[in-house]
Amino acid sequence: MTLIPTHVNNGLPCRAVLTHYSPPVDNRWGHPDNWDEPDPGEIQFHLAARKGPTTPAPWIERLATQQDWARIERELIDHLEEERNAY
Repeated sequence: MTLIPTHVNNGLPCRAVLTHYSPPVDNRWGHPDNWDEPDPGEIQFHLAARKGPTTPAPWIERLATQQDWARIERELIDHLEEERNAY
């Protein structure tokens, strides 16, 4: 399970809990006539309280703005890429 510390609503601390990640796939190999559309990837996560269980915290999720969700998604992807590049 991947957890990262983050925040919502200009400072409320919480954790992002990754539940599913499928990285983007560039389906361009071989002859260009045979290329498939790129797969954009998929990420799913929920927000949990800063301490305690990692179950979803609906009250925190309600406070998160669209900008929070987008930023946290990017933070998770960056974290996963750093982990992958560490090996």
